[in-house]
Amino acid sequence: MICALWVLDVVHLAICSRLGQVALTSTSDLIVRSTFTHKIWLLSGRNMSLGAIAMAASLLPFSFGIAFSRKAAEAKYFTELPNLSWLLYSCLSVTVVADVVVATALCLLLWRQRTGFRKTDSLIAAIMRYSVETSLLTCTCAVACLVTVGTSLSSF
Repeated sequence: MICALWVLDVVHLAICSRLGQVALTSTSDLIVRSTFTHKIWLLSGRNMSLGAIAMAASLLPFSFGIAFSRKAAEAKYFTELPNLSWLLYSCLSVTVVADVVVATALCLLLWRQRTGFRKTDSLIAAIMRYSVETSLLTCTCAVACLVTVGTSLSSF
């Protein structure tokens, strides 16, 4: 799976089209969040409702990203793109929500897995920190994109 993500990232960097980049980023994010969703499902004892919530949170940004790319590709004129800004805002907003849902679920489930052994608990704490830090990083990037798109919509 890591190799597939690397290939997707190389293709993402090689594509000049902004619309293609949105679609590839959405696909890459879906793959990563699906991996975390699978881990959430396993850690929760295969709890279907928790897995479904995490998967829905993972699918929403992908759906909005693909919808934006498709609608933008269908636009005949560049001046039509600001009419689609709601899709881009929605994609970025649900990205933040998805990252928070996944990180929160992982941290809560990992917290319940503590054993009382210092080394094991230390490892669990490190994994929890990693989950929070990566979620914080991606949320910060999504919020920065939201602000950037919002303030420069006239130059869309």
